[in-house]
Amino acid sequence: MEKPDFNVVIVGGSVAGLALAHCLEVLGVSYTILERGDKIAPNLGASIGILPNGGRILDQLGIFGHVESEVEPLEVARICYSDGFWFKSQYPKVLQSNYCYPISFLERQKFIQILHDTLKGKDRVFTGKKVVCVEDGKSKALVKTADGTEYMADLVVGADGVHSIVRSEIFRQLQAASLIPRGQAENTGIKYEFSCIYGTSVNVPHVELGVQLSSLDNDVSIHAFTGKKSKLFWFVIVRSGPEQYQEASKYSEEAATLICERLRHQKLNDSLAFGDIWSRRTIFKMTPLEEGVFKRWNYGRLVCTGDAVRKMAPNIGQGANLALEDAARLTSLLAQKMQVGDLSHRTISAMLQEFAEAQRGRTVEMCSSAEFLVRMHACQGWGRWLMGRCIIPLLRDAPAGLSGMSINGAARIEYLGLPARSLEGAWDPSFSSVLSSMSYLTPKPSLPLLALLLFIAAAVYLIRRLVHDAWKWRLAGAACPANAQRLSSPRDVTEWLQTRKHLRLGLPFEIQDSIPAPCRRLSDLIVPSDVLHLNKIGFRSLSWDKSAQGSYGRAARHIPTSAMGPQNATDSLTGNYTALHSESSSYVADKSFLLGVIFLTSLFVLYWKPSAGVKAPFVSYRWSWEPPLLVHIRYVFGASTMIKTGYEKFRDSMFWLSRYDGDVLVISRNHLDDLQNRPQRELSAIHGLIENFGGRYSGITALGEDDIGVRALLAKFNHNLPQLYGEMKDELDFALTEELPPCQDWAPIQAMPFLLHSIERVLHRVLVGPRVCRDPKWLEAAFGLSHNVAIRQIAMRSFPFFLRPLVNLLIPWTWKLESCKRAATKILQDELERRARAEDEDPAYVKPCDLLQAVADMAEKERCRDDTKRIANQALLLLAVAGHSTAGSASQTLLNLLARPEYAELLRDEALTMLRDEENCFTRSGIARLWKMDSFLRESQRSTPVTLLGFFRTVIAPNGIKLQDGTFVPHGTRLAMPVDSISHDPNVVSNPDEFDGLRWYRKRREAASEAQKHQFVSTDKAHLHFGYGVWACPGRFLSSDVLKMLLTTLLLRYDVKRPAGTKLPETRHFHEFPLGDLGMSVLVKQRDDAPVF
Repeated sequence: MEKPDFNVVIVGGSVAGLALAHCLEVLGVSYTILERGDKIAPNLGASIGILPNGGRILDQLGIFGHVESEVEPLEVARICYSDGFWFKSQYPKVLQSNYCYPISFLERQKFIQILHDTLKGKDRVFTGKKVVCVEDGKSKALVKTADGTEYMADLVVGADGVHSIVRSEIFRQLQAASLIPRGQAENTGIKYEFSCIYGTSVNVPHVELGVQLSSLDNDVSIHAFTGKKSKLFWFVIVRSGPEQYQEASKYSEEAATLICERLRHQKLNDSLAFGDIWSRRTIFKMTPLEEGVFKRWNYGRLVCTGDAVRKMAPNIGQGANLALEDAARLTSLLAQKMQVGDLSHRTISAMLQEFAEAQRGRTVEMCSSAEFLVRMHACQGWGRWLMGRCIIPLLRDAPAGLSGMSINGAARIEYLGLPARSLEGAWDPSFSSVLSSMSYLTPKPSLPLLALLLFIAAAVYLIRRLVHDAWKWRLAGAACPANAQRLSSPRDVTEWLQTRKHLRLGLPFEIQDSIPAPCRRLSDLIVPSDVLHLNKIGFRSLSWDKSAQGSYGRAARHIPTSAMGPQNATDSLTGNYTALHSESSSYVADKSFLLGVIFLTSLFVLYWKPSAGVKAPFVSYRWSWEPPLLVHIRYVFGASTMIKTGYEKFRDSMFWLSRYDGDVLVISRNHLDDLQNRPQRELSAIHGLIENFGGRYSGITALGEDDIGVRALLAKFNHNLPQLYGEMKDELDFALTEELPPCQDWAPIQAMPFLLHSIERVLHRVLVGPRVCRDPKWLEAAFGLSHNVAIRQIAMRSFPFFLRPLVNLLIPWTWKLESCKRAATKILQDELERRARAEDEDPAYVKPCDLLQAVADMAEKERCRDDTKRIANQALLLLAVAGHSTAGSASQTLLNLLARPEYAELLRDEALTMLRDEENCFTRSGIARLWKMDSFLRESQRSTPVTLLGFFRTVIAPNGIKLQDGTFVPHGTRLAMPVDSISHDPNVVSNPDEFDGLRWYRKRREAASEAQKHQFVSTDKAHLHFGYGVWACPGRFLSSDVLKMLLTTLLLRYDVKRPAGTKLPETRHFHEFPLGDLGMSVLVKQRDDAPVF
């Protein structure tokens, strides 16, 4: 229904403006489009790329089908360099697989025409309307055009490109209001270093459909994309310079033709040169490439979108897609304000500022990526060349991994449902999606072997060179004999040069009489008499004064010419000589030395592994001389096979696993009693956990330095947990309203993000209390903290030890983690100080029962209550390790429930009975009576655990430890147990490959004396997923209660099912962790008979 009391004027009728009109039309908001040109869709020769983030928005608007019918989807990219080297990337196919939308290229004119033709309010689109003035007002904004027409609007949106009049008016009014300095330039931050020639060709030979062709060379890159009807869209990016931007003639048709003619012979594949494309052009144009983000986007009722706020090179393909995201985010915010009903000037201004802040972060990230990519494609700088030419081709598929990162977190239209085809996409930047992207950044398996072969060849050359030259070095540093004589004739100089040449080549020589005489200026050069007997003493034994080295080096390498000035070395020779090689000889020696260093270093990198210490077999090596680095790479995706193989062969002894982060000794469960009784000063569980997650790069190293948080959790918090059930239930209800859409009918949700956010919200409530847990700043910092901790841990474990310091500096999760940690620590410090003041000032103050207070009380007992930073850090560390593991368990439980829907009714009946008996409240006794649910959770954990290894320990005793069987385990050894293999061993669990959700329920019923043994939170030698003994996971009781509350609430209030025609994802592993389908969608519907509790 249209809202006549709110009107939007859109300045600009291109992609950004028409997309915004579509969004407003669906929202029911009146709009007017003012386009400066005489036509909405002129043919300028440009093409446009629609990526999955833009495709989803178009699909929400019901337009993508029109676009898809006009495109030839990309499947593969072929990237080549001027030296003939090339490689392929599957990034188009990967993006379509991950997000369910193809990469679509079509004419910009055609796309704009589709947007216009599918618009219902075409009568509100006016062409030939040049806007000359825009004024903000308290009640309305005023827009004036060159023909004298005036328009009043509640909101004015500048979608009029890089030379936006609306942005200029915003800038003018900001200066008038003294909000920015008057001398500041409007385009501050925008730079001009490249130019772009874009065009369309037809019937180009040697072109395959669905293949992107890219040719990269110094200061130029060429890109071509196939389209419908034998069309080929292409663009050439050349480096120009900022001064060229001021000269319009530089971008003329003649200039473009001159550049393209010069590039005619540049190859895009073996059979296709750019000249073939250029000769079949139908239209082309040259334009400067502006790059950067404009600083000011909004003022009052005025705001800019699309190219009016950002400009980027087309290499990344996100320009039009970000314009679509702008329209989606702006109208989503507007829809929220309209629901409230407050559309005052102050509200609109605040909304536009919120829009600018929300989009700016993603805009800066995309523009920075495009800026780097266009320069890497142009081979600008040796670092970028090395990255593009040498490093990226050696990775599995870097473009596929990195391109997905630009899609995650994209905006969508919040007030419209998600299209059916997008339900399977992994849209949120979750833990698993980043892992999936990172899997494409791992080295190709053949890389270490190739490096080994290359360095063996280098070694053969080096050894030959060293043997040949060794005798020449034995006299280096000897004093020059006293009987020095002149080279008094050209014959002597010629003999000297020929002798040097033949000695270097290892050939016999004799003096030639008929060689033309060189320049006579060398007749005064004094040399040692030994130079006439080089066949005896070797060329490198010559001793020279430092000041004579220059002239000697030149003489030894060149036949003298008139370019050399007069030389007289007589005065430079002294009685004290220094052993100096000539420049050319030094170069040969240095090169050999450098090759030797590289060879030995490479062998060290390929074959280095620490001393095992314990004599046990390595199960991950295919042959005895296989480089450990190759084994480490295979472990990343083959850990499950390695662990299973090792357990089958050595289940009653021990074996080694070789990994990037060091070797791990996997031990038999026969050693459990011995190990679990060891004191922490000998065998540390905390250090074992830290080392397994990246050591000093794990983000949780403080747990090994200070265990006050763990002690508070064990001694105080777990005992108070039942007192927090009411708060947990309240937060769970709030989380479901925030994380679930209205679902009176079947509605799609992405399972993993929903579970992660819901569980983390509940954990926040019991860890930091109600005042903090819903604070938007806290949520942003806390969600970011747990997310970045997990990603950084896995990232650092995916690189060899010698690369980790560099990788730690380069990956974005390092500084994101520190930023989130600082913000969260500050919030908790403020909360701790507030509580301390309240306790001191109010005698009736009652302390909360949350974990933050438990840590603070423990610190007070140790007389460090005022150390709020220490307390806050410990609380944050526990939060960082709790969320993802609990969410992982919830995800696997939900998958098992969807695969076996017959259990849903059983668990629902049990939960309903419990709530009725407990007066619709969660209590300790009530949760304890959920035996069937407890059994289902334990069986899910057994069949699909969150890690294949457990019981991590590190030997920290300086002198090592000795096991009961006499095995000595030295200091620093890392231990683990194959918990998944144990729980799938038929000698331990009957029918282990069969999922039996009531397995443990029946065991508890059969033997009442062992009822406690078979609980979800119980640990024994057959169930080690929570650890074993005193140092079993201290947070398992909280995790169990949260999972049971969540599962009970979902079962009683909602029906959940898989979308029709979809299959449950297969479990894959990244290292020893399961890598599920992050974008897995499920359908949720509110139950009509849902009880109120």
